[in-house]
Amino acid sequence: MEETRQPDPKPDRKQDEPIARPSGARTPTALTEVTEEGRVAAGFGMAKRAAALGVFVFGLAGVVYLTSAHLRTDMLVGASRAEARSHVAGEWPDGATGAYFETLGEWVELLDPEQRELALRAARRAVEADPDRAFAWARIAYFSGSETEAAGEESINALRASMAACPLCDAELVRWRFNHVLAHWDHMPDDVRRTAFTHADMLRWTGGNAEFLAEMRVKAHNAGIPYDAYRADVDTPVRFWEIEAEDGF
Repeated sequence: MEETRQPDPKPDRKQDEPIARPSGARTPTALTEVTEEGRVAAGFGMAKRAAALGVFVFGLAGVVYLTSAHLRTDMLVGASRAEARSHVAGEWPDGATGAYFETLGEWVELLDPEQRELALRAARRAVEADPDRAFAWARIAYFSGSETEAAGEESINALRASMAACPLCDAELVRWRFNHVLAHWDHMPDDVRRTAFTHADMLRWTGGNAEFLAEMRVKAHNAGIPYDAYRADVDTPVRFWEIEAEDGF
């Protein structure tokens, strides 16, 4: 076998002279740096793809959850009385929406108005799931007391929460709260009284409330409530030229 021999150094170059590199040639160090940069870039790209996939999966799970939650509520809204009784008597689901529990509470009131504790439980679950449910807070204010008993701390705080969640968004709710405050006047803190009058003042600027407000005024006078004085102290947030008053006012 022929022996492989190393080529002799060129006669015009010294043995220890470094070999000249062509212009732009990469050194081993540069090659290592480029390789590391490539690895980092590749890893960063994989991380971005994984993050995007995670966001997609999380978003998909959220859509599925919301769809399922809305479907559950819609089924309860459209349930028959027998189906509703089954929902009320059965185990109430964890993770259901505030709308579901509020609907459940409405069914309790419809099926058996005497079940005050059950209706109160449903309203509490509704605001636990969604603290902005003003009607559920109003139900807590109502069911935690009674028509004749004094409004307790839970009832008053729930009334405050209802007022904060929906100051003027629903005329029916504003009317109910105003009547409730007048009915329990002696037990209502002054801030709740004044808030109720402020909200009720706005009813003057919408149609269909003249008879209600006249009735509340008579009711207040009969109970010794200084209706006109509280009404005069209201600093309405709406300027008179921005709204058209109801006929008769």
